[in-house]
Amino acid sequence: MNSVQIQRKKSFKSNRVFDVDLLFQNRQKQNIEIRRQLRDDIIFKHRNLSSLNEKFIPQTEEIHEPKLIIRNLKIENFSEMVQGVYSNNLERQLISMRKFRKLLAEERVPPIQQIIDAGVIPKFVEFLQSNHIHLKIESSWALKNILAGSIDHIKVVVNAGALPIFVQLLQNESCTDEIREHVIWAIGNISSDEIFCDLVFRSGALKCLLYVLNQLKDDHPLILTLARTICNLCRVKISETEWWSWMAPVLIALSRMIHLNDDDILYFTCLALSYLSDGEFYRIQRIQAIINTGMCPRLVELMIHKNFNVQIPVLKCVKNISTGSDSQVKIILHCGVLNLIKDLLVSTLHSMIRKEACSIVSTIASGSAHRIQAILDAGMIPFLINLTRNSDFITKKEATWAICSAIRISYHQPYLIRQIINSGCIQSMIDMLDCKETEIIFAILEAIQTILRFGESAKTPNNQENDGDPGGSTDFTLHHNSPKGFQFLHQPITPFGAFHFKTVGEFGSPGLILQNDQNGFRLPVETSQKPDAYYFPFVNQPSNHFKS
Repeated sequence: MNSVQIQRKKSFKSNRVFDVDLLFQNRQKQNIEIRRQLRDDIIFKHRNLSSLNEKFIPQTEEIHEPKLIIRNLKIENFSEMVQGVYSNNLERQLISMRKFRKLLAEERVPPIQQIIDAGVIPKFVEFLQSNHIHLKIESSWALKNILAGSIDHIKVVVNAGALPIFVQLLQNESCTDEIREHVIWAIGNISSDEIFCDLVFRSGALKCLLYVLNQLKDDHPLILTLARTICNLCRVKISETEWWSWMAPVLIALSRMIHLNDDDILYFTCLALSYLSDGEFYRIQRIQAIINTGMCPRLVELMIHKNFNVQIPVLKCVKNISTGSDSQVKIILHCGVLNLIKDLLVSTLHSMIRKEACSIVSTIASGSAHRIQAILDAGMIPFLINLTRNSDFITKKEATWAICSAIRISYHQPYLIRQIINSGCIQSMIDMLDCKETEIIFAILEAIQTILRFGESAKTPNNQENDGDPGGSTDFTLHHNSPKGFQFLHQPITPFGAFHFKTVGEFGSPGLILQNDQNGFRLPVETSQKPDAYYFPFVNQPSNHFKS
């Protein structure tokens, strides 16, 4: 678009009143404000701000209670609230505690630091052990909201000794469901940061959480809070002995919750499984423990769940499982994971889901030949090639990784690599050479090198694999017509499955080549001469970044 067209567009869009750039900036600001408002609404909801059951406060106390006024965090009667908490009068303590709880719940930006500076946190923790049930509810509720703050706020509550008392409350059989909900939520807020996750684990909270879960029916509303807290604790870094002694019961609990129909419970359950199956620490053993619970069919089924928030952790978990041994991957394949991925790539428009789905295929393709055969039988290669041409860059990169991995593993299986090449994948790989990421460029070059080596070996007279296969041969011609890449043509030619490669056109500048020596084709090397080899131009990439 030239300058005249730009000026005409500005004149039309602004109607000579507003500048088009200013309008764009205003829209950006509005979008940011909308996202901020949505985030505040989520936090507001998580603080449990609905008008919950407050019947434990007599109506007479509500009528005579002084009105709480909040203006720019300057709170009237704040000193009276602090004095009420420290008083010996149970009624004053309850009223003041309730005011603090409202203050923390009803403010968009709760004055947590101001309350901490008032020195009332130790009294809040003390009220957790009170014999007065209503005072215990208010204090646990207030502490839960304080623990939703920053790391420094969490440290203050933990240093006041709240965590052991939370664990004791969970162990108490007479504890009400309302108190349990606030306590479980508070433990989840503490363990939301990895700094305190190990501390919560060492306190014995996980055992108490699992005990509470076992006492509940599947439709109990407390299961959602338990799923969130258990999910946070699954990120803890522990030894092998501790992992098997503590995480085995967790897997049993997760295998129960994964069959529930609540989307939020499914989200936290699958996210917990993705944590447990991730990492190099006893990875194979972890994956096998998950498989032994029988959750793989359910995980594969949830890949096409209607809720995007459920799909992402499920795909991550399936990807982690696909990094296991061949026998473990075979279980995932028998569950029909490739057919569902193919349906997912066709139906979804979310780039993140496509990226994760392609990543699963890439991980599966990094294994043995029978995995490649499963990918070919599922018809995945044409879908991957289509994604390299008609998708965002991240998805293109993952799809290219999958194709390159399949080619690399299939080198010693002529019937497999022949199917992949005849799908038309080389053109899509060459088109990706324009990208600026070194890793994907080297993966493509390695795949092309594998194809060239296979073509050379297919021409030898001792190669019995290609005898009697006149329809399996292809001629690949690389045309260097522009500095951006190759024009690739493939045409059926002579029998015996031979592959003939040639370069057409002039080489205008120094670049990278694949030299042919006695040992075959090596990695790219630099050259300043016009080579009799295969030239791979790079756009905006200095040649000294690619050394053999």
